[in-house]
Amino acid sequence: DALRAESEQHAAAYASAEEAAAIVEARMALEDVEDPSDGCLLARRLIYSHHIIAPSKRAGLRELAVALGVTALVKIGWPGVIVLEGERGRVDAYVDCIQGWRWKKLAVRGEQEVVAEPDGYLDDVRALPRIFVETSDMS
Repeated sequence: DALRAESEQHAAAYASAEEAAAIVEARMALEDVEDPSDGCLLARRLIYSHHIIAPSKRAGLRELAVALGVTALVKIGWPGVIVLEGERGRVDAYVDCIQGWRWKKLAVRGEQEVVAEPDGYLDDVRALPRIFVETSDMS
C-alpha cells in the first residue's frame, strides 16, 4: 500500500510537470503568431490521433486553444480526434505546437480555408462556436 501511494504521488507530480510544460508551450506558440489579427482567412483542421488519454495532454490541448483563441473540439479515447477552427495563423500555430508533442500517431486528415469578405468579420464565416469542448462519447 505504501508503494502504491508513493507511485501515485510520483505519477501526479509527473502529470503536473507535463501540464505546466504544455502551458508554457502554448504561451510561446502565441508569441510566434506574427499578426494575430491578420485577417480574413478562417482555417479548419481535422486531426487524427491514435488516442488522447493523458490528463496532461488533455490539459495542454485546452490551454493551447484558450491561449491562441481557437475553437477546439476534442474527442478523447481511442481514436482521438481534434477539430480546430480559427484565424489561419493561430490554427497553424496550434497544429505546429502539438505536432512537437509526443504522440504514437498524429496526422492532419482534413484542411479547409474560408475567405471572409474584405469588410466583413471572421465570425461571419464560422461554422463552429468559439468554445473548447472535450468529449469521450460521440454517439
